[in-house]
Amino acid sequence: MEEKITELTRLLAALDTALEKDMKDIDLNEDEMRELFGDSYTEHFEEYQAEAEDRWGQTEAWKESQRRTTAYTQEDWAKISAETEENNRLILDAMDAGLPADSEQAMAAAEAMRVHMDHWFFPIDGKFHKNLGDMYVQDPRFMKTYEDLRPGLAQYLRDAIHANADRMAR
Repeated sequence: MEEKITELTRLLAALDTALEKDMKDIDLNEDEMRELFGDSYTEHFEEYQAEAEDRWGQTEAWKESQRRTTAYTQEDWAKISAETEENNRLILDAMDAGLPADSEQAMAAAEAMRVHMDHWFFPIDGKFHKNLGDMYVQDPRFMKTYEDLRPGLAQYLRDAIHANADRMAR
């Protein structure tokens, strides 16, 4: 888990550097991209970026996320990374304690994740969050992110997100 946290922190710092260069109209060459993001990410960077823009590029959430993140500093990305780590710890604690996904602790962790996205990236209500939760178990790449932290976490998190959104809707 520490290796994953270190890798995510490094990736966030690399994204910040890339954004700074992009804002200054400085193109990164392939070697610089590889140095910043690593081989595995660099291989699929353009593919992932194009896919995300194709899927969500016309949405207000995408536009808002682009507007917000282009202004973030390295310090902002470090805060985002730290909050992400804390939110992952919260959901893992609930899971490791054997609590059901609809427990107060698991739903509070799901809510912390929703608030994090709402604050840093785009407005997100319960319905939107449920859609993201579904994607965490339907898209193998997203699922792997959570399964690498703990087997079964993707489904547990999805269920906690749904329980929290249903609670919010009542």
